[in-house]
Amino acid sequence: MKLHPVDIAILLIYVIGVVYLGFHLRKKASENVESYFLAGRRLHWLWISISGSVSTYDITGTMWIVAMFYTMGLKGMWIHWSWGFLIPAAYMTFAGKWVRRSAVLTGAQWMETRFGKGLDGMIARQLYAFASVITTVCMIAYDYQGIGKFISVYLPLSKDAGAFLVFGVTSIYVILGGLYSVIVTDVIQTAILTIAAAVVAVICASQFTFESLSASVPDGWLSLAPAWEPTYLAGTDFQFFGLLCIAWIAKGIMLNAGGPFTLHEFQRFLSTRSSRDASKVGAAWGFFLVTRWAMCIGITALAVVGIQGITDPEMALPHVLDVYLPIGLKGLVLAGFLAAFMSTFDSTINSGAAYLVEDIYHGLIKPNASNRELTRASYISSILIVIAGLLIGMQAQSITTIWTWILMVFTAGFLVPNILRWYWWRFNAWGVAGSTSVGMAVCFFLTFFYPGAPPYLSLGVIVLSSLAAAIIATYSTAPTNAETLRLFYGAVHPGGFWGPVRRGMDDGGLRAKSETFMRDLFNCAIGMIALLCLYLTPVYSVIHDWTAAAITFSVFLAGVLILWKTWYPYLPED
Repeated sequence: MKLHPVDIAILLIYVIGVVYLGFHLRKKASENVESYFLAGRRLHWLWISISGSVSTYDITGTMWIVAMFYTMGLKGMWIHWSWGFLIPAAYMTFAGKWVRRSAVLTGAQWMETRFGKGLDGMIARQLYAFASVITTVCMIAYDYQGIGKFISVYLPLSKDAGAFLVFGVTSIYVILGGLYSVIVTDVIQTAILTIAAAVVAVICASQFTFESLSASVPDGWLSLAPAWEPTYLAGTDFQFFGLLCIAWIAKGIMLNAGGPFTLHEFQRFLSTRSSRDASKVGAAWGFFLVTRWAMCIGITALAVVGIQGITDPEMALPHVLDVYLPIGLKGLVLAGFLAAFMSTFDSTINSGAAYLVEDIYHGLIKPNASNRELTRASYISSILIVIAGLLIGMQAQSITTIWTWILMVFTAGFLVPNILRWYWWRFNAWGVAGSTSVGMAVCFFLTFFYPGAPPYLSLGVIVLSSLAAAIIATYSTAPTNAETLRLFYGAVHPGGFWGPVRRGMDDGGLRAKSETFMRDLFNCAIGMIALLCLYLTPVYSVIHDWTAAAITFSVFLAGVLILWKTWYPYLPED
């Protein structure tokens, strides 16, 4: 499985180019903290959207998607609800503009905008920062598993050595260039990755027919329709598929309602020029992921039809590429996958360092730190986050192990406060602290004492415990200061239960302009349906199910036409 010198040369040219960009953008990024973490809020919305979108297009996640398709067939689409894969619909309709209007530097700093700068607001901010750093470190560990397995197939390196090599190269340019380097390299990586994914999808689709695929898979494998207990999944972790679907969809809806979570998504919307641009970022976000779905189902189908003896579904992707790609093209595709890894890894480092520097170091330890000190702290924080992620990644057994823990267990503890903070005026900082603390405690309890608990049970226990803690802590303490609430509502205009705050606002300048949240919710629903059909169209096309592809594409076009009338004319003014 060794690479040809031509393929190695292509990879080296790509790696040298992205490292050079890091050095080239170092001066611009080091102007101040806002330049380092938000690119000075000067970049065009399209570049931010490309960067944000491709930052979710990681190699580890792509290997996991292939593994889920390989195990579950088309029913594997349902598990992607668990990471909120339709969240761009929420970004474009309401979440993106709400985040941008907050005008802060990090998601944790946002807590003081919402709850004030008293003791309660400070505690909520630090808890959020701590949770964000933990999640970031876990994501790096997750990346470590995927890139290590991927590189070991093509280079004479162990999984650990391959991961260390790629981590080192990526860390150089992201630490030096900050978000400028992240976004510029992400745009370049998107072009490479899109071409590579399209090429792989076409090659894979040309190697089989719908009939040959149907003959190679069990009954129900090619059906998207959910089943309570699919027979071909008996004896696997997905045997009780119906219950899992309920948990996945519930988790996805809650993630979408809470808007950008603790990673780079929040940062991308804060870095836009205006709330109008933030909405446009959300609208374009999902389009750059289309080729990923075509490639993943193509690789899966080819692995099922053409390669025998795959015992680890997570290795299906590199094995297919190694067997079917010719010299030269293999180097291009590998550069694309390396770009996929780097685009996620660089965003994860940069956003995690932002919480360490701005919220913990600058906000808590040294409020009077100079720009030079903060820049130096940014470098150190980035390095520490990478090291911590490496240490955890070396202990994990598989990609699925970390991904399941992140999505179905750990982050479940933050779903409730992430939702309530936007929609319920009475929810206060003590509610955030209580809900987050209980959610984390229950999460760790289940992890260590009931590690084999089904995800649908873990999710329910964690969410209900977190919700109970949120309500008890909120009503046991005083409401957030009325002036803080009026300033927040007047600037952000969130939806939900804000009647007492809205009625308390005078006519002197804080009254929110009219925005119909029900229209936003309607547009969000239409956007989710359209986006799902956009992703399913290439999936059905690659497996040669042209009737289903025509139906999903038609539904997508209908959704776009509806949004053109109900969403675009109502974009917020700059």
